[in-house]
Amino acid sequence: MRVQSVRIRVATLPAILLAAADGPETWSLTATTWELVSYGLRERPRSVLPDTHVTLAFSENEGRLYGSAGCNRYFGGVTLKGERLTIGQAGSTRMFCGSPEGLMEQEAEYLRTLRTAERYRIEGDRLTITCASGKALLFVATGRSVRPFSTADRPME
Repeated sequence: MRVQSVRIRVATLPAILLAAADGPETWSLTATTWELVSYGLRERPRSVLPDTHVTLAFSENEGRLYGSAGCNRYFGGVTLKGERLTIGQAGSTRMFCGSPEGLMEQEAEYLRTLRTAERYRIEGDRLTITCASGKALLFVATGRSVRPFSTADRPME
């Protein structure tokens, strides 16, 4: 009888450990991939177009940011001081994507807003970036950051 009791406790141990691992997660600005949920004026935010994915990630120690603007990949420098951030030189690929309708306009507005970012705040799994112009970008954490695209990733010709 005693052996059965021990077996039950050992069998439930993984479930207990999994339950503890499912607790609230702490998201870090630099160790997370963020996906845009809404953008525009704080009083009248616009939702991201359906079936589009706009992402943002920050390098851990290099002062860089990168992501997908929906069609094109972008990258640039960033300075972080407390909750303040300043976007430095930035660039992007220059492809055209015709669908969904409005994608290029959404991408242009997102990149314009990101360039004027001044502050950020993380609450739970949400990242809000705000600008002096009254615009804001709202992101949700989608997972841990992956290495950004580099020229070393291109196939050899």
